[in-house]
Amino acid sequence: MDGTTPLPELAHVATDLPEPHPLVPASAHVGAKLRALDEGVREGAQRIITGADPEAVHDFRVYLRQLRTLLKLARPLYSRHLADAVRTSFVEIHRATGALRDEEALEETFAALTVRHPAFDAWKKRRATRARGLRRTVIARVSSKDLAHAEDMLHALLILPVHPKRERDLQWFARRKVEVALTNAERLARKEKYQPEELHALRIACKQLRYTVEFFDEALPEPLRALRKPAVKLQKVLGDVHDLDVALVVMQRQHALPATVRTRILRELSTRRAEKVAAFEALRAPLPPNGAGEPPAPAPALAR
Repeated sequence: MDGTTPLPELAHVATDLPEPHPLVPASAHVGAKLRALDEGVREGAQRIITGADPEAVHDFRVYLRQLRTLLKLARPLYSRHLADAVRTSFVEIHRATGALRDEEALEETFAALTVRHPAFDAWKKRRATRARGLRRTVIARVSSKDLAHAEDMLHALLILPVHPKRERDLQWFARRKVEVALTNAERLARKEKYQPEELHALRIACKQLRYTVEFFDEALPEPLRALRKPAVKLQKVLGDVHDLDVALVVMQRQHALPATVRTRILRELSTRRAEKVAAFEALRAPLPPNGAGEPPAPAPALAR
């Protein structure tokens, strides 16, 4: 495919394939993945409540994000209305974990700086108090009825059968979803600006591409499965850029510190950001057009 011609409808797939093959329901695959993610969410919530595992919030957040991403991809199967109703039920829980994650990322970013000053040390201790408060908020949220209600919504969606007219062949559905995610990531990767908003959007697109490949790995041809590794690399370096961007904004607004100390911190954050952007540019390259009639070729920006 050249990326501009839509894929054939499911009803015509058999005539386009070299050999007929039985339809493999995409809904069965998606349902199994959603159930596995649901188990991960419940396990992560229990780990957060017991408080013995420092990685529990991170793992819980990843499961939530993957769950919401897969529900978005599954809109054609369940209908946009039902899939989004379930996604929305997890929003507030996800938002609470996001605030804690951002604070923990800030703590790590500032701890890694070479600047040493008593005022800066005292400021970081005050920030740590804020993180502890956010952690208590997350524990209260996952212990409340909100999570149970969201899981009940998900279970109800999975119990209901998918309407036959909405069913899709798994291989067609998987390939189509990866192609869309790849197109979106490459469109953003072609931009020449490196403003925080553009790079943040590209990071999210790379994350969605990575998750989509992981969700449908078994049903994808090797060229599309191979997109996972470069997507992870880009996601990681752009995540580092994002954390530094957030730290820069926080420090620019922090006038309680001595001006000389704040200037040193801002200078080091800016230097580190420039290094990460350079690493991103090393992974990024212009894309050749895909050949007509061929699946999307892994572009240099994502296939390196």
